[in-house]
Amino acid sequence: MAAKKILQLNEKPLIYGRLHHAYPLSIITSHEETMPWFFSNFIQLSCLKNIHPQNTLDMNFLWDDGRFYLNSCPWINYLDIPESFFYHCIQKNIVDFIISTIDTEGYVYLHVDEFYIPEKYSYQNRSYPHCNFIFGYNKDEKVFYTLGYDSLERFKIIQTPFSDLEKSFTNCPPDFRLDVLYFIGQGSTYDFDFDLIRGYIQDYLSSQNSLVKFKTQTNLIYEDKNCVFGMAVYNQLKVYLSSLIEEKAELDVRNLHILWEHKVVMKERFMFMKANFKGDFSNYIKCYEEIENKALIQRCKFLKYSLSKKTKEIISILKGLEEMKDAEEQLLTSFLNS
Repeated sequence: MAAKKILQLNEKPLIYGRLHHAYPLSIITSHEETMPWFFSNFIQLSCLKNIHPQNTLDMNFLWDDGRFYLNSCPWINYLDIPESFFYHCIQKNIVDFIISTIDTEGYVYLHVDEFYIPEKYSYQNRSYPHCNFIFGYNKDEKVFYTLGYDSLERFKIIQTPFSDLEKSFTNCPPDFRLDVLYFIGQGSTYDFDFDLIRGYIQDYLSSQNSLVKFKTQTNLIYEDKNCVFGMAVYNQLKVYLSSLIEEKAELDVRNLHILWEHKVVMKERFMFMKANFKGDFSNYIKCYEEIENKALIQRCKFLKYSLSKKTKEIISILKGLEEMKDAEEQLLTSFLNS
């Protein structure tokens, strides 16, 4: 048996603000042949319609736990480990199970209590059951290679000692999640889907739930009256930011981070189209570079507000969001009409 094994990984996928997207994408997008699939998806946004009582917006790419995209990806197989199997076979030695899984080219996705994990924000501070992603091990150093956010909220590779991982898993509440993801490299293909993209963009512009059209292809909840979609997320962001000023919502940079990631992906999508297909996509790239930059500026202003609590930062963000919305609406409408 090997003393060390590290599976192929993209340690900085374009989408990393939500881990249920970041972890699978770190596997998928480490393989160049998957990019037509990636850029055919991840267009639609969603968020909560009502901030209260959760006091958050929960911005996301679509509204599910990520498995809608996994179901549509021809390169990924995921195994959801049954609770009964866990209690009878795995719990006794989680370290050996993870090593054996990695030896079979499997990536492990599981919940642990990060109170016991060095380099995590919650370490020795508070109990925090949270999903972790393991893609390698080193028996000589007795560490696992994991991907996630460290104590400074940096998304990076983290080495976690076997003993700490075992302790964090053993002390995690029983309502855990343990999945194994496999990348299938041979025989899988996906053609870049212009029709799907145009459909997603149309849904985005008209604030329609894109999951509805896939209701016959998935068992996921595809209709959620508690969510808004597409361009409507801009208005919800304004409501959320106004609630912050009134101290009726919680600080959560992920909302503006996801918005920024969305603009990055949209720009990269048009760059992919320019590199691989006939047509003039230069203006779309240029305009999305400007929108992406505006989104990053709003994210930075939000971080400043989180420290200063100065209302002027929120007012400035609100203005910036309106400019972004107008620019994006014009740009995507132009694309659909082209």
